[in-house]
Amino acid sequence: MPRLTETQLERALEHALFERGLAPIAQHRVPYDVRRTIDLAFPAEKVAIFADGCYWHACPEHGARPIRNQTYWDDAWEMRRASDIEINLRLAAAGWAVVRVWEHENLVDASRAITDLVRSRRKR
Repeated sequence: MPRLTETQLERALEHALFERGLAPIAQHRVPYDVRRTIDLAFPAEKVAIFADGCYWHACPEHGARPIRNQTYWDDAWEMRRASDIEINLRLAAAGWAVVRVWEHENLVDASRAITDLVRSRRKR
């Protein structure tokens, strides 16, 4: 079942995009799998944005390994990594551009890059 609320990172990124004149759709269903959602999407331009938390997605720079239940978390992170890769590949095969924004990234820079990407994919 999909999340019904956005994370703080997703809201902040959405706000940064609004400030640049873009209105993404939050929690957009993945075209091939109605059980999954794209955090922020521009369906007409086929741009999918995922806001990844450093802990939950095992950031190579900031992901902290817990002291307890290490095997559980290693398995959980590996499944999430595999899922992220699979969704990236399937969306790309369907013509979508996929952007992943880590929580430690500068949102101004990320929103600028996303704005450029969305505008470059708009039909004229």
